[in-house]
Amino acid sequence: MTDLFAPYQLGDLSLSNRLVMAPLTRNGAGVGEAPTELAAQYYGQRATAGLIVTEGTQPSAAGQGYPHTPGLHTDEQVAGWRLVADAVHARGGKVIAQLMHTGRISHSAIIGQQPVAPSAVTPDGEVYTEQGMQAFQEPRALETAELAGIVAEYVDAARRAVEAGLDGIELHAANGYLLQQFLSDSTNIRTDGYGGSPQNRARFVIEVASAVSEAIGAGRVGIGSRPGARSTTSPRPRPRRRTPPCSTGSRRSACCTCTSSKVPRPTSASRSASSGRGRSSSTPASPDRPTCGPRRPRSTAANPTCSASDGPSWPIPTWSSVCRPAPSSTSPTWRASTAAASTATPTTRP
Repeated sequence: MTDLFAPYQLGDLSLSNRLVMAPLTRNGAGVGEAPTELAAQYYGQRATAGLIVTEGTQPSAAGQGYPHTPGLHTDEQVAGWRLVADAVHARGGKVIAQLMHTGRISHSAIIGQQPVAPSAVTPDGEVYTEQGMQAFQEPRALETAELAGIVAEYVDAARRAVEAGLDGIELHAANGYLLQQFLSDSTNIRTDGYGGSPQNRARFVIEVASAVSEAIGAGRVGIGSRPGARSTTSPRPRPRRRTPPCSTGSRRSACCTCTSSKVPRPTSASRSASSGRGRSSSTPASPDRPTCGPRRPRSTAANPTCSASDGPSWPIPTWSSVCRPAPSSTSPTWRASTAAASTATPTTRP
C-alpha cells in the first residue's frame, strides 16, 4: 500500500507527502479583495500538508461570486498572495491558487454588472450579497468573440500567481461555476463551436488549460473536476460518454483532481467499525464510488474518467484523487493515487 507520508512528484512540484489541503472558501479578503496577514497566518499554519490548494480566487472582477473572496487580477492582490506564499514556503510547504470564475453564480449586487455564462440559463435559488440573500439573475450569454478575453484573464491570473510566489494554479471546473457551465448540457445550450457535442462543450475548458499551461508551464497547472455531479443550482447532467477536461491536446496538466459525486451508504458492519477504528471491508463494491479498503476500480478508454486506486474507508464520506497524466494522447486512461480525504460531514461549498 502507498505510504501517505512518502514524498510525491506532482508535475513540477516536489511534495513532502501526499496529503492535499482542499480549497475552502473563507470570504475573508481585505481592501480590494486582497489576501491579508490573517490569510497568510491561516495558510502558514497548514503548511505541513504536502500541497495546499487555496480558496477559490477570481481571475477577474467579473468572475467574483461571493463577497470578500480574493482575486488575482490587481497588483494589490498579488502583494497579498505574496504574503501567503512566503508564509507557506517558510514552513516548507507548497501552495497553488484555485482560479474560480463563478460565471452565472453571481449577482449584479456583487460585481456591479450582469453575470455572464455560456447561455442565458438562470440558476435556481439565491446568492448571498452584502444586502442579504437575493435571487439569482438571468446571466448574459457570452458572445463567441468574448471568449478569447476570458481565456486571457485566466492567463493573466496564472502569471500573477507565479509572480506572487505561488507554486502553480488549479482551474476550478466543478461545482456549477463557469468552466463546468460550459461542460454541462444543462447550462450550455450554445449553437456555435462551443456548444452541442461533448467535444464542443469541452473546447473552452481545453483552450483555457492550454493557454495557462503555455504561460506558466503545464507542470504547474491542475484541473479540478466533478464528473456527473449535480450542482446546487442545476440538475444532474444526462449520462453520456465524457471528454476529460484534464486532456489538453499535446500538453498534459500536472494533475486532475476529481471528487466522487456518490457517497457509500454505511452497512451494519461499517457502522460497527466506525464506533471503533473506523475500518471495515464490508461496504459493497461499486465501480463509481469509494469503498472500504484499497481497490482498483474499473477504468477503460471508452469511459475516460479519473479513477482511484486507494479509496478511503467508511465513515470517511468524501475523497479526491490526484491523477497522473495518461501515457499518450491516444490512450486517455488515468491512473490515480489517493491524495486527500476529509473526515468532516460534507456540506455545500462555493
